Amino acid sequence: MTANGLFGVWEMRHSRVTEIGRDRLQVALGSLKSCKADVD
Repeated sequence: MTANGLFGVWEMRHSRVTEIGRDRLQVALGSLKSCKADVD
Protein backbone atom coordinates (compact mmCIF):
# COMPACT_ATOMS: atom_id res chain seq x y z
CA MET A 1 0.00 0.00 0.00
CA THR A 2 1.35 3.40 -0.93
CA ALA A 3 1.66 6.26 1.55
CA ASN A 4 -0.86 8.21 -0.52
CA GLY A 5 -3.43 5.42 -0.30
CA LEU A 6 -2.81 5.05 3.41
CA PHE A 7 -3.32 8.77 3.91
CA GLY A 8 -6.54 8.64 1.92
CA VAL A 9 -7.89 5.87 4.16
CA TRP A 10 -6.82 7.77 7.29
CA GLU A 11 -8.41 10.98 6.03
CA MET A 12 -11.67 9.18 5.27
CA ARG A 13 -11.73 7.55 8.69
CA HIS A 14 -10.78 10.81 10.39
CA SER A 15 -13.55 12.80 8.71
CA ARG A 16 -16.07 10.13 9.75
CA VAL A 17 -14.81 10.33 13.34
CA THR A 18 -15.08 14.13 13.19
CA GLU A 19 -18.68 13.86 11.94
CA ILE A 20 -19.59 11.49 14.77
CA GLY A 21 -17.86 13.78 17.26
CA ARG A 22 -19.77 16.78 15.94
CA ASP A 23 -23.08 14.92 16.25
CA ARG A 24 -22.26 13.90 19.82
CA LEU A 25 -21.26 17.46 20.64
CA GLN A 26 -24.57 18.81 19.33
CA VAL A 27 -26.50 16.20 21.34
CA ALA A 28 -24.51 17.11 24.46
CA LEU A 29 -25.13 20.83 23.86
CA GLY A 30 -28.83 20.16 23.36
CA SER A 31 -29.13 18.27 26.64
CA LEU A 32 -27.13 20.98 28.41
CA LYS A 33 -29.53 23.63 27.11
CA SER A 34 -32.59 21.66 28.26
CA CYS A 35 -30.99 21.17 31.70
CA LYS A 36 -30.38 24.92 31.91
CA ALA A 37 -33.98 25.60 30.91
CA ASP A 38 -35.16 23.29 33.72
CA VAL A 39 -32.99 25.19 36.22
CA ASP A 40 -34.34 28.55 35.05
